[in-house]
Amino acid sequence: MINFMTHLKELNVIGEGGFDKNLLRGQLCNIHKLRLTKSNMDEHEIPVFGMDKLELFEFSENTCLSNLFIESCNNLESVIIYGSRDLEAISLTGCAKLKNLFLSRSFQNLDFIGIAGAVVEILDLSAMTAPNLRVLALHDCEKLCAILWPSPAEDKRNIYLSKLFIDTKQKEGSAADTWRPPSASDYWKRFSEETNFAWHVSIRDARILQSLEPVKEYYGSEDAHVEISTISSPTHPCSDAAGTKDGRMSSSSGQHVQMKLKQPKDNAIYADVVVTLKDTSTQQQEAAANEGYSGGALGVKWTCPVPPKVLSQGCYIHIEDPTRRVKSQTASITLPGFICDGAKVLHVHDCLHVASILAVPLASATWNKLEWCRVERCPKLECVFIPQLDGPEGSNNHTGMFKKLMTTWVSHLLKARYIWKWSGTSPSWSLPGDDTFDDLILLHIDYCPRLIQVIYSPLAFKSFNKLETLEIMWCCDLNVAFQFYNPRAPISEFRRRWFFGLKHVHLHELPKLRNICNVGARIRMPKLKNIKIRGCWSLRTLPSIDPAIRDIVPSASIIGGENMVECDCEKEWWDRLEWVSEEHARQYKPIHPRHYKKTMLRGSVLR
Repeated sequence: MINFMTHLKELNVIGEGGFDKNLLRGQLCNIHKLRLTKSNMDEHEIPVFGMDKLELFEFSENTCLSNLFIESCNNLESVIIYGSRDLEAISLTGCAKLKNLFLSRSFQNLDFIGIAGAVVEILDLSAMTAPNLRVLALHDCEKLCAILWPSPAEDKRNIYLSKLFIDTKQKEGSAADTWRPPSASDYWKRFSEETNFAWHVSIRDARILQSLEPVKEYYGSEDAHVEISTISSPTHPCSDAAGTKDGRMSSSSGQHVQMKLKQPKDNAIYADVVVTLKDTSTQQQEAAANEGYSGGALGVKWTCPVPPKVLSQGCYIHIEDPTRRVKSQTASITLPGFICDGAKVLHVHDCLHVASILAVPLASATWNKLEWCRVERCPKLECVFIPQLDGPEGSNNHTGMFKKLMTTWVSHLLKARYIWKWSGTSPSWSLPGDDTFDDLILLHIDYCPRLIQVIYSPLAFKSFNKLETLEIMWCCDLNVAFQFYNPRAPISEFRRRWFFGLKHVHLHELPKLRNICNVGARIRMPKLKNIKIRGCWSLRTLPSIDPAIRDIVPSASIIGGENMVECDCEKEWWDRLEWVSEEHARQYKPIHPRHYKKTMLRGSVLR
């Protein structure tokens, strides 16, 4: 009988055991409101498909049903489910107008919630109890800005939220329009196969990250790969195979080689930006090659090391530059402290409007898992890291920071004044731990014309002990690379600063550079092997080796003979250098460009 009710707009089914599920496959074409409650449905799954005029669907207190799939209901705005004991999976795909999802009461067996192509702004799960919820997948939910979580599992041994997929970057409805699998189960299976991490978060609105704070304990101690960029993110970061033959990644690439989800339709907006940046980088590399900066004896590295691999149990977070949702010309990216402390890889690139990257709360983040940091082509970024010293004694800001950071690669930051800048004071302020920057090996900076100091930080005597390579190029405002301060005593009272592991130094076109470090009258680099300097006309002295250190560092005995430090520089600059002593001058072997070769008289023999 109900098959003939073609103009039926509202249907309430209560306690019906033999309801024909085929009616949910588009036969009720004019239905606007459908409620199925307190029914005993002896079915494995119920598909609701192709009901274009359906606006409200309620499915409450039903039993003997495992899976509920709602697909291609284009006008569906609200879904209500008040407890379903046997329900294991809830899937809503292709519901472009879905705004409200009301879930409450007990879902003892619920394992999976998947939503794709909806306009939900706040996903409220706080009224439900789902102790066995294992997977939450939110794909193509462009307007999502917050998640309110259910009560956590009482038994901590339960596997709770082991898989989390959030993607809010696609245009509304693009996933449903571009590609649709035969069924919702195939949709989520394909989506899961293309995502190689337990937690995969790819968002436009960074406020969503604050919603992850209540469930961070289920993430555990796994590492994270954090990427911030304007260009749409690929699905997962590259493996080691993406590097070059010597294990390094090209400096001009700016992108990981990755498998991709479907790209958004509005990618062409940034096509001119990508082309411009690519052309500029190519020209700079060609210029560098002509100048002989491709490596070799001086150890210059024009390729960035590949990032360390984050295991599949870890987390991948991509935050898109909020260009389209802000009215001002600049914006800030805010990261929760637990994400900063869990990040193993940080890649910030091609952000046209990001002016700062902040941790919340400001004095909480230590970045002590970070091993690889690359920041490039962010024209409005003013400072990469802004650690805060405010806070009670014993908080994170009184401990060492960046303990495991090994590689820092910074390029094309047109407005950056600092890379690191500590700020704030505390009544019982103490120096940060000596293990700050304890593992840093490579520090590379290029094309930051407004940079005045690389690091402005409290004095830590044992930091940078493992730094091997320092490369700073084309930073015309740089005056001091390492600027330290000490509130307990004037910095002038410290006589010297050691860089025990530094082997290779390359300074190029730094006309205002006066010194590498502001601590002490002399800088000690006992393991220095070579130094290359061009266009640093304000630099009047070179680092030296203290003879007293030779017994501590055997390789420090390099005065005279074959072990002299090679200094590749202009002859005019070398002639104006100031030496502390003759022994200081004998530590270096000057190497000048070929055009300084002594010329001979040219002429004919007169007869």
